[in-house]
Amino acid sequence: DQCLTIEPEHSASDGAKASKLGKRDQTKAQNRHLILEAARRVFAELGYGAATVRDIIRATPLASGTVYKYFKYKEEVFQANRDESALRIRPRLRLERMRAETVEAFISGTYRTFFDYTVEDQANYTAIRSNETLRVRMDTPEILAGFEELREDIANGIARGVFPPVDADYLMA
Repeated sequence: DQCLTIEPEHSASDGAKASKLGKRDQTKAQNRHLILEAARRVFAELGYGAATVRDIIRATPLASGTVYKYFKYKEEVFQANRDESALRIRPRLRLERMRAETVEAFISGTYRTFFDYTVEDQANYTAIRSNETLRVRMDTPEILAGFEELREDIANGIARGVFPPVDADYLMA
């Protein structure tokens, strides 16, 4: 198995977390990152339907056995990228919603933040926009946590007077 030292685009707190990990856990995190980055590029270039796990393997410096330890199918890699994307955008969305002082600012800030993120994350969104139909699971823990955060932010907005007294669950849905 081969592992490269990489500098992923993460926050300073991610670096602090990585430094607390042992060598083996750091290697696992780096390998996973390499695979997900390669998959983003491959899906963007070839499209999800045409891409194979072999294409993803060839786009990494890792042995095929190493890649298969992490992901058996391209669907797993694709969903892992979706989940990672949700984890990256959720704090930005929360911050924007917490700053909002009006319903309009809450909604427009949320959309603007999402659109800005989409522009920054071109490889992921190029893969999604390809001409085939993709099923993105909306029931993963990361996605469900995002919905729960939205519900909490709406409830907080109601408490702060940003929203009128409405059913937060209904509005979130």
